[in-house]
Amino acid sequence: MSLSGILAGSDPLARIRERVNAYWDRQFQSYLVSTLTGVFADNDANDSGDMINDIGTDSGGAVTAAELVSAEAIIDTAYTMGDNAKVLKTLIVHPTVMKRLKKLNLIDFIPDSEGRIGFERYLGYLVVEDDGCRTVTGTNRTKYWSYLVGPGAIAWAESPPANAVAVENDEAAGNGAGGETLYTRRQFALHPPGIKWTDSSVTGNFPSNADLVKAANWDRVYEERKQIPLAALVTNG
Repeated sequence: MSLSGILAGSDPLARIRERVNAYWDRQFQSYLVSTLTGVFADNDANDSGDMINDIGTDSGGAVTAAELVSAEAIIDTAYTMGDNAKVLKTLIVHPTVMKRLKKLNLIDFIPDSEGRIGFERYLGYLVVEDDGCRTVTGTNRTKYWSYLVGPGAIAWAESPPANAVAVENDEAAGNGAGGETLYTRRQFALHPPGIKWTDSSVTGNFPSNADLVKAANWDRVYEERKQIPLAALVTNG
């Protein structure tokens, strides 16, 4: 509303424009995690879970080291790829898992070529921390999903719409001071090669995050497991 800008002494719409890219970054991350959730749900249901290393439990007892993230667990997860394990380059983890790795002093900080930015790495993997990573709360414990990803695991394409950015003015809004609404539109496809989108259970014209997580909407078409540069590790932390 223009009135809020007058009272605050700054333009609220300008601030919103600054946050648009950050907004889309968050959306794309949520789409990615939902896609991974659905792909691994299909793998568990239809491919014997050969892309998943699940060491977490819902036991009522104390969590043991064997149920937590470790170098051994991550290596075992990578080697679900067999002799193609080396193609996996990135580790995506929930903050709870990241916290354990840091407490164990297992995170290295590798500077970029100019020595300015420290990239977090573990066992040579670039580590990405995302609290959107899948968690499953059971009767006694929570299971945390971590992902190992290789280059080309997710394909991306975008076709900008005719009106990618638009501003709507409402002169009667804001007690007559006027108001503006900013619209941003993106047309894109985010898809893991080797996995077919079946579209068998979609509620609208386009899949939502609730549709992306469904195993029924995905089906692996590559016969060899090692052709899919994705792996999941499930732990209790």
